[in-house]
Amino acid sequence: MAEVAKKPKYAGISTDLIQRIATLEMQKRKTLKEAIKGTLAKLHQLGGAYLKQKPDFAQWSREIVELPEDLRAAEVKSFCLEKMRGHASTSERLPFIEEFYQTCLQSIAPIQSMLDLGCGIHPLALPWMPLAEDPMYLGMDIFKEMTDFDQRFLQQVRLRGRVLHADFLGNLPKQRYQLALCLKVIPLIDQVSQGITRAWLENLPAEHILVSFPTASLGGRGKGMPAHYRDRFAQLTSESHWRVETFEFPSELAFLLRR
Repeated sequence: MAEVAKKPKYAGISTDLIQRIATLEMQKRKTLKEAIKGTLAKLHQLGGAYLKQKPDFAQWSREIVELPEDLRAAEVKSFCLEKMRGHASTSERLPFIEEFYQTCLQSIAPIQSMLDLGCGIHPLALPWMPLAEDPMYLGMDIFKEMTDFDQRFLQQVRLRGRVLHADFLGNLPKQRYQLALCLKVIPLIDQVSQGITRAWLENLPAEHILVSFPTASLGGRGKGMPAHYRDRFAQLTSESHWRVETFEFPSELAFLLRR
């Protein structure tokens, strides 16, 4: 863990998550050097690869205070679109961002409460979601600078909620939510350990879960990915009692699960 902490890119990652991954790597690697290398590779896959360049969150936070307090204001939406272009996961969704949330969530709208796992900078997509008048939002992510920025954004637009810097694989909240968002998260959890993914999904404290998968890699290769992720989703839900709606978009495959 000390060696991982020396890497500036990963210095702000949840120590609980680093310990979880390091423990798994130590069990399957022959040497400490190999375990450190494997841990760093996993952390890159979990989040580092999604940042085209490290955002200047301090500058973003200074810009936030100039924004209106209305989440739907044109200036707020313009700010959000500009910043989301710098994060691979959110930038892929921008060409169909309004259609994505309105289509996937129309059957359960308006959203009263939301749990956003591995949220990244996803709070910036809130202006396009079919929210209730005074929704409750809880986001969780492994990068501290990112979650601090997200929290400032929520405060600026007067949205009730919090964004926690935490290992969301082992620290789920006890409070129940109308909706849990797991957007492109399951492939990342599988990178840690495929054996934990099903139980994690089943234990999410929400009545509805929106799960999504990318249909192309970060490098743009998409051969076989939709079929692969359909099969993986079927494995995860084969023994459950979920009712499922399926949605297809240009770069994303989504499933809405209902208990």
